[in-house]
Amino acid sequence: MKKKNQSHRQDFLMPHLFREDLEEIEEILKESDPENLKFETNDFEYGSVKEIPEKDKRLDYFHIQIYRPYISIDFSKTSAYIYASEKDIKSLGIAGKIADVVKKRERKFLFYIRSFSGIFSGILFGIPFFFMLINFDISKRLAIILLFLLFGGIVSIILFTNNIPRYSIIELYYKKDKPSFFVKNRDQIILITFGTILGAIATLFLQKIFS
Repeated sequence: MKKKNQSHRQDFLMPHLFREDLEEIEEILKESDPENLKFETNDFEYGSVKEIPEKDKRLDYFHIQIYRPYISIDFSKTSAYIYASEKDIKSLGIAGKIADVVKKRERKFLFYIRSFSGIFSGILFGIPFFFMLINFDISKRLAIILLFLLFGGIVSIILFTNNIPRYSIIELYYKKDKPSFFVKNRDQIILITFGTILGAIATLFLQKIFS
């Protein structure tokens, strides 16, 4: 009788890593298998974090791997996890240290918003139709519908431009060098502001027509 090898996998909640995190993971893995350590993006393969150029670009795919023991860490648009081919003490020890690094960068709040976004959207867009069924003055009814639809549109834009579709984010610069929120999201802020103004104008216009 021979016992089968069991693998180990741990999933993460929408991590957002920076260069210092990659360097910390590299130091952990180099203690075990420095010769076979590799970092992969969609286009390139590197032997160390130093080889990866610093650039103001977010990656939504990143793969880290060693062979002795076999451990891989994968970050993609849909998932993030660490995998070890065996559940021996050495593999679990390495995986645990790396998990400690990644878990500090989890975006748990966004993860739960993403998980319940379908229910949230259904409630949000169902409320205006509820008001249509009760005895509301036509101008108030239209105002409520428009305001809720406007609010829903603004929320949707904020959520989907704030990296919610990106399950994993890898920044190739250090966190201290991260651009400010307003600089990095300037175009989205302008779009949201413009949409809010147009929605308010449309609401006032329709209220005057039906009042």
